[in-house]
Amino acid sequence: MTLKNTHQVTLKLNNEQVSNAKQRLIDEFTTLLTADIPEPLTWKYSMTDLMEITHIVFLSDMLVEDDGSNCTFLSLVRSACKRFGLHMPSNPSSYVNRAQNRKNIRSRSFFDHYCWQLYEQKIDYPLCLSLHLSPTLCTTRLPVTDE
Repeated sequence: MTLKNTHQVTLKLNNEQVSNAKQRLIDEFTTLLTADIPEPLTWKYSMTDLMEITHIVFLSDMLVEDDGSNCTFLSLVRSACKRFGLHMPSNPSSYVNRAQNRKNIRSRSFFDHYCWQLYEQKIDYPLCLSLHLSPTLCTTRLPVTDE
């Protein structure tokens, strides 16, 4: 996989790095969804970005409902929107489709940007940092990678 950021820097990732980055994003996002934080967090990216991440987490089957069944995409969307104080979109899948169809350099996927921050900028917790959260929130549940 070759990744370009908006500054025209190319980042070449092997399959293991892509897989590790995806797992890091899933872990970081599920930490944010399940952490005991009293107030809603502020989401500073687009709804498309939020739905892209939520869909990645949904496909991972990492979260379960209270009854032990796998979370549905809609239940994860509800949880994410509630956590970030956002209105739930009427058709979350359309945002996922929009995210998957991003093609040009100015409109990269959130995951591409996340990989660039993780590997090129060497930021351990890109999502927590970008939301201006204390790294201790993320470090309590996530191991730091050696990449």
